[in-house]
Amino acid sequence: MPNIIDTLHTSTITENLSDTDIDSIAGLFSIQAYQSGEAVVLSANETHGNLSILANGNIQVKIPCGLGESTVCMLSPGDLVDLTAPANNANFYALGETNVLSMTQAQFDSLVHTHPTMMCQVVRGMMLNLQCILRRMNRQIADLSNYVYSMNGRN
Repeated sequence: MPNIIDTLHTSTITENLSDTDIDSIAGLFSIQAYQSGEAVVLSANETHGNLSILANGNIQVKIPCGLGESTVCMLSPGDLVDLTAPANNANFYALGETNVLSMTQAQFDSLVHTHPTMMCQVVRGMMLNLQCILRRMNRQIADLSNYVYSMNGRN
């Protein structure tokens, strides 16, 4: 089981927080554990608006396609995990033993009101993390496109 404080120290989402800030919010996170191959989902009430961070393991994001499911993204430790995406036809699967830290929307909103400067840093970290995920996906799409074109004789 991962240490919540260690995960928060290594995630880009919370990288601009002081040790004191991390210690103060660590107790607000819960940990969900998943086995390899298990679908990573919670009920809609538990995930709506939650701040969820992949603590360890990897998560494979798949979407339905004509021949089953196709992997569109791999999430790594420290990444933001949007578990509300299954409503948008995406499925999440644990690769290896996987743990996700989660803070409820009510706790997040409370911190926004009581510690706005700290939470501004968290939101900034969330945006940077999402940019990294999108860059990774864009590289993978470019690699796939280059592969497909080279297979069809185009180079």
